[in-house]
Amino acid sequence: WFHAGELAPAFDLWPDTTELGEGELYSIPFQNDKGADAKVFSSCNPATVDRHFQWMQENSIDGVFLQRFISELSIPSLKRCRDTVSVLVGKSCEKYGRVFAIMYDVSGSRSETVCSEIMSDWSMLAKEFTSSSSYLHHNGKPVLGLWGFGFSDRPDPGVSQLVKLINDLKQSAYVVGGCPTYWRQGINDSLEGYHDVYRMFDCLSPWTVGRYVHRTEVTDYYQTLFKEDVAFCEENNICIAPVAWPGFSEMNLKRTESSCNVVPRQAGAFLWEQFRASVKFNPLFVYVAMFDELDEGTAIFKVSERSVILDRGLVHPDVPNQLYRFLGLDADGVSLPSDWYMRLVGRFTQCFSEMCISPDKESSLNHLHEIQGIDMPERVRLYLKGLIEQQNLEYDRARQEVRECYRKILMREGDPEGVSHYTQCLLRGVVISQIEQWMYDSPE
Repeated sequence: WFHAGELAPAFDLWPDTTELGEGELYSIPFQNDKGADAKVFSSCNPATVDRHFQWMQENSIDGVFLQRFISELSIPSLKRCRDTVSVLVGKSCEKYGRVFAIMYDVSGSRSETVCSEIMSDWSMLAKEFTSSSSYLHHNGKPVLGLWGFGFSDRPDPGVSQLVKLINDLKQSAYVVGGCPTYWRQGINDSLEGYHDVYRMFDCLSPWTVGRYVHRTEVTDYYQTLFKEDVAFCEENNICIAPVAWPGFSEMNLKRTESSCNVVPRQAGAFLWEQFRASVKFNPLFVYVAMFDELDEGTAIFKVSERSVILDRGLVHPDVPNQLYRFLGLDADGVSLPSDWYMRLVGRFTQCFSEMCISPDKESSLNHLHEIQGIDMPERVRLYLKGLIEQQNLEYDRARQEVRECYRKILMREGDPEGVSHYTQCLLRGVVISQIEQWMYDSPE
């Protein structure tokens, strides 16, 4: 709830707290539509952390990367909170047979000190946690994540400093780098000239949240950009771990209605398409973003099945009619159980594990509505089947329009990358006349 700021919710999903005991719930200065005080949980409560890892066990989810923000380590109260949660996570992982690994997030930290802060903090955490059976290891070393280096809007200590940092960490840890989507090209979300840094990592995990919207964009991303990322990594003996995310919404964070449900979840079809596309490249693992992040609407743990309205004005008469709306899992037109996304992630984990155990088994997945082993209501299966059929028709129609534009204006067949780009523009709402104008204005 740190993102909540000054008593103004900045998150778009409301957690399902029906299973939580009274000792796990904390009142906030808002009331629901029944006039009762709204209550939330705390990740500093041992019972709640225990419950979350029990959910993971019940749904065959292996474990978590535990985020640790460097910018908070110099603030005693926030550091105590992070330290407390780390201990609780370690205990719950041991209890439920799950694993965890520390992931440093450099967002908001200082370029001048971030490297030394990481080394200092890790030297302490490594002694405290990595000997535990629940701490994730790979190739005989404890796994450590570094997220945010190389992003154009994150701290930049410089290539030489980062090469030294990663090299020092690799002496005793297996280091995973959370990197920009366009890390290889050094454009858009990525700084230029960082290849020497990326080559130092044992594994790279390109951050793709918000980078595509339509289900068919996922396929195009993996068949073009990610495919070339994999080739680079194989050439440099680096493993790769794609990111998969269920959807995106930041209405309360941005305070704008247009930011509501920006990337619809489509009852899991969007997430599952990322799973289908990623396994074809035999990744080291798949990073699901996120287990419990509510503010950008990416959480997969139990959330409200229906929308929730809170009113601060009922508690504070000086701010009447100050309403906040939170998405329910039914936002896309079909009712879903609160644990639906944990079910999907758990079933994917089982499928992925089977592929890893049997390398000769084809690395492919059916569409979500065709998958067995998920407790899926028939109404959801029919919704998914109809959705995919409709989206495929829309995609084929848009692709054909783009190809005709190439022939009419540029007098040639469209190249795969160009056709893919313009097709996705059409699917996002760009009109065909704009596509034609772009082609007329091109150097050709």
